[in-house]
Amino acid sequence: MQNNVKHLCFWLVGLGIISCDQIIKMTSRYMIPKPITILGGISFGLVVNPFCPFGPSFPDRLLLFAVIIACVFYLARYNPPHKDFKLQLGTALAAGGTVSNGLSWLMQGYVVDYILLPKPGVAANLADIALFGGIVFICFGVAREIRFWLEEKQYSISRILREKKGAVLPLTLIVIVILSFLITAIYSLVLTNYKNATYWDNKTKALYLAESGINDALYHLIEKGEQPTQITSDPAVIGNDASYSVQLIPAGSGKLKITSTGTYRGVKNTASLMVYYVGGTLFPQAIVDLSALPGEEGYFEGYQYPAITFNLPPVPPGLHPETLNPSQGVGPGDHWFTSFELNNNKSTTITGPANIYVTGDFQLDNNASLKVNGQVTFYISGDLQLENNSSLNLSGTTTWYIGNDASFQNGVTLTQTQPAAFYIKGDLDAGNNCRLGTMPAANLIFYLTIDKSHDVDVNNNAAIKAGLFNATGQVNIDNNATINGGVVGQQVSLKNHATVNYDESLKNVGGGSNGTWKIQVGSWAGE
Repeated sequence: MQNNVKHLCFWLVGLGIISCDQIIKMTSRYMIPKPITILGGISFGLVVNPFCPFGPSFPDRLLLFAVIIACVFYLARYNPPHKDFKLQLGTALAAGGTVSNGLSWLMQGYVVDYILLPKPGVAANLADIALFGGIVFICFGVAREIRFWLEEKQYSISRILREKKGAVLPLTLIVIVILSFLITAIYSLVLTNYKNATYWDNKTKALYLAESGINDALYHLIEKGEQPTQITSDPAVIGNDASYSVQLIPAGSGKLKITSTGTYRGVKNTASLMVYYVGGTLFPQAIVDLSALPGEEGYFEGYQYPAITFNLPPVPPGLHPETLNPSQGVGPGDHWFTSFELNNNKSTTITGPANIYVTGDFQLDNNASLKVNGQVTFYISGDLQLENNSSLNLSGTTTWYIGNDASFQNGVTLTQTQPAAFYIKGDLDAGNNCRLGTMPAANLIFYLTIDKSHDVDVNNNAAIKAGLFNATGQVNIDNNATINGGVVGQQVSLKNHATVNYDESLKNVGGGSNGTWKIQVGSWAGE
């Protein structure tokens, strides 16, 4: 009866090891987001160790299952004749540790280690400790069993020493060989577990580095509006043991594949992500107030508000400053003016295709008249100023890049028969009975760039037929001003009988610099 109770106790030891180890593994997987330092440099956390001597295939797992059943049967049935405590306890501990880790391999394909010693780089779990301790106890138990077996055969140690001189050497060698096998097994188990746990810990960190590289690429694409072909990490930021390298590879029309390789202490891991380019609609409704909250007037759910930016190019080498001669006009080609001034009832014509570089201000004043024919691009480093009943007639496709402010005041008129776009780094002012644009409004767009300090002011009976885009600044519409088109602003203010009438033609304005990169759902993949 006593032997049965003792055997039941050792059976419970094995079950206790299995239960406790599985519970702690589940806790570390789902409830411990990062390692917790306990004491003496020992941490409690999560390290995935997929090493299994039987392999991941289904037949291999069946073999592993057979080994687990054999261990359980051995634990349940084995009862050494001499009732050795160390051998029974060692068998219970070793079988319990083997079954617990075996179940993890069988069900998940890997083992969770949660006892971490960062300084030597060791990761283990309760099953490993039980297995190690069980083998130690088994060593002592086997030695005792050998002793009892020899005594039963009437080869006691004392008799051998007394009657069989020289026989102690073979006996000693047998014991040494048995212990050597056991110690070698222990060393191999610990070393293999250490190497695999360390390798897969580094592998996981390398995957996190690869994800950091993907996030870096998304920052360049979405936030900065850049499209580099390759990105590398900065050692000064993440250290010499860690790095990532990212490649952005075209994957069809409007698509990019981001492939990032992270490296941690020589171990590499790779992740990839697909992104695609979407040209958002700039003016989906009459007024868009970017500061509005859901449910408030001006809020538009799901709308993308791109940042508009540009850099003025340098004057091409070989060009020389010209002086405007209104009677001759400006013909096709590249032209450079230190300032462009037309005033006092004078008129002239610019004929494209042409590129006009103005390193100062561009001014029309006092009933001056300028006509632009053909495709012409203007690069103006200073201000664009149209004042006092001057007129601008655009008969071709024109693009204006203005490095400072744009102002239309006192009866100015602007007409266009082809699309015209104004990119402005400063303020946009339109007032005092000026008339800008002809329908449809989609043929005239004013873009203010990303500097938040610049505003749009439309006031005093001004009438504009165009789209106004100032996604990072204020738009003020005041004193009977009228806009037939659309308005996008960080904040939009209408006062004193000002009105905005939405023009449906603007709903098709999109693509180009106002688009954005989006992540293709389900495309993320890790090695």
